[in-house]
Amino acid sequence: MILDYIHQMSLGALPFWDKADAYGVFNWVLPVLFYTWAGQKVWGIRLFLLLLKLVSVALAYRLVARVTRRFYGLLAALGLLVLLGQRWQALQTAYAFLSVVPLILAATYFIVVQPLRPARNALLASVFTTLTVWTKLNTGVYLFVAGYAALLFWPPSTHGSDASEPVAGAQPTAAVWVTRWRIAFGVACAGAFSVYLSRHFEFLYFLYLALPLWLVFGWAVYRASATPHGTARAALGPSTIFLCTTLGSSLLILLGYYGVQGGVQYASELSALLATISYHSPFPPLGTPLLYTGFNENYWPQLPWLFTILFALWIGLGMRFGERAFGASWPEKSRQMSSIMLLVTLSLFVLYPRSDDMHIFQALLLVVPLLFVPLFQIGVFLECIARGWGSRYTEGLALVSAVYGSSLTVHPTLDAIRSGPGDYASPRLEYVRFRPLFNPYVRDFLPGMSDREWDQAVAEVAAYVDELADDNEPILVLCDDHLIHAAARTTSVGERYAFYFYLISVRLLDRAGFDQLVPREIISDIVDAPPRFIVTAGDDQPLVRAFPELRELRDRRYHEVKAARFLRVYRLLE
Repeated sequence: MILDYIHQMSLGALPFWDKADAYGVFNWVLPVLFYTWAGQKVWGIRLFLLLLKLVSVALAYRLVARVTRRFYGLLAALGLLVLLGQRWQALQTAYAFLSVVPLILAATYFIVVQPLRPARNALLASVFTTLTVWTKLNTGVYLFVAGYAALLFWPPSTHGSDASEPVAGAQPTAAVWVTRWRIAFGVACAGAFSVYLSRHFEFLYFLYLALPLWLVFGWAVYRASATPHGTARAALGPSTIFLCTTLGSSLLILLGYYGVQGGVQYASELSALLATISYHSPFPPLGTPLLYTGFNENYWPQLPWLFTILFALWIGLGMRFGERAFGASWPEKSRQMSSIMLLVTLSLFVLYPRSDDMHIFQALLLVVPLLFVPLFQIGVFLECIARGWGSRYTEGLALVSAVYGSSLTVHPTLDAIRSGPGDYASPRLEYVRFRPLFNPYVRDFLPGMSDREWDQAVAEVAAYVDELADDNEPILVLCDDHLIHAAARTTSVGERYAFYFYLISVRLLDRAGFDQLVPREIISDIVDAPPRFIVTAGDDQPLVRAFPELRELRDRRYHEVKAARFLRVYRLLE
């Protein structure tokens, strides 16, 4: 579906206006540019993703190294490299959760590191947050709330003094109101997110989301009530700049791209979609081998629990040994660690309420590199408690990280960079090869059939359709094998509502929800003016079950012309 969208946009189609989707308009800009620059071939998108991942790893190093040491920055970069280097299909196409990684890291950098003056840091953090919002909406919203809260509760130091300490000449009345606002905001955020969790609550959501949420906001409220925070300007200035700039720039993008009427329609469509789709799945069983080899059985999805445990340990050790361990820099280190915990905690909400392994993986993209910040500070505490522990601690941490990282590390081979023609006949998929018959990193998706056989069937069917169909001709694919469109140089039926057909094919939407969201004439137009080709993967597919009229249309007006394993091609009777 994403490849089809990118191709249509390379021909001039516009997000929302010509192609309804749940991502932001900025998600498509760079992939479409690279795809167009490559002559409308998928290798352009692959090149974009390679550069995106390299930038993300470099930013992870820069961020963590600035708040710890180079050694920990290197571990953070390697941890993110392990995740982004997986040979999984989901990491080889322009999903929005990949596009926002460098944006999140950049926003976090200016919120936590504060390399410039407070106002400039807040402004730049706002810019990257706005880009995140309009690339992947839910991730951007969580980053926006977390960024504002971090700057509100832990504002940066001003002119060499720490803003968490009273400033001479500060007005007591203003300080009281600042403290009250912080406490009220913290309680309101914790309450609002807790209510949000209650809709699809499971016990594991308590461990992943509720427990760290209450812990970090409890810590924030405690610090707000225990310590006055200088002048109102120093305390509220950066957070107010961040809040107003993000809201204002987001409003400008909304009105500038969509207009007033289009903006209302966009908000209405998106809210109706989010309220209608069945966006909920149970957690994967702990330690059970699933689709991605080494991921769940080695407990990578449980790393957010470790982050919460380390933060609780950090609070206890920091209250006792913080000033002794870090001296005059302790207020700044405390601010950084508290802000990071808040940013990580709200970033975890991307896995709610669809907690499959890939959505948990998305949450790890911030957790894994930033995990080395509490590990660094705890190491300094241990060195303070017992001299000589520092070298043993770093050596042990490097060893444990290497051993644990090896459970998911991809072993590089020259085959990964081999050039030459791919396995698909379509020029769009130049250099793209079938998945290996024996894949050490991904288990076969369907029982009784290898992923390679799946790819071969798609390529065979696509080559047949490509030979007979016109370029960019709409065809009806009644299954979730949408790679057929890219391989056959065709596009989806349904005009701008093709995305809703996709949602049904992956069981996120039912027919009742489709009828509520999509104009009735879309289906009637397909029935009245049917496409020349229909591709199915059996009558038990969600799309076939959801649209009996399309099945009836196929049986009445089409005849089967091609079969390749589980796929069938039907051509309209003349």
